[in-house]
Amino acid sequence: MKSGVYKITNIVNNKFYIGSTVYFPKRFSRHKTDLIKNTHNNKKLQNSVNKYGLDNFKFEVLATCPKEYCIRLEQWFIDNLKPEYNLSPTAGNNLGSRYKRRSNLTEEQVITILSDYKTTSIKDIAIKNNIKEV
Repeated sequence: MKSGVYKITNIVNNKFYIGSTVYFPKRFSRHKTDLIKNTHNNKKLQNSVNKYGLDNFKFEVLATCPKEYCIRLEQWFIDNLKPEYNLSPTAGNNLGSRYKRRSNLTEEQVITILSDYKTTSIKDIAIKNNIKEV
């Protein structure tokens, strides 16, 4: 499974970052490279890595899903887990956003999407959950 939602956790203070990607290995590698070079665009995460060291951070996959649902599921995790290191309350590339977006997916829809996507088309998932196809 290549795409989905991930979490980067500081294992010293349990603060974390939530993100989504279409390919986990490449995204994790990019985060690590930028953090090591001290060039990461998320200054909260960068400062924490500078203070505690990259070895004190755990990179983990929270959920795999079709790439078409990454942003929606990321938003759901942000809304429900309240990550301390995310700069914006909005999923995606919205640095400096002045608005708050909430996921329009219910918990039941998230569970259904995560369990059905391996065997069901994106169109059928959208129909089954009564949501607009992304």
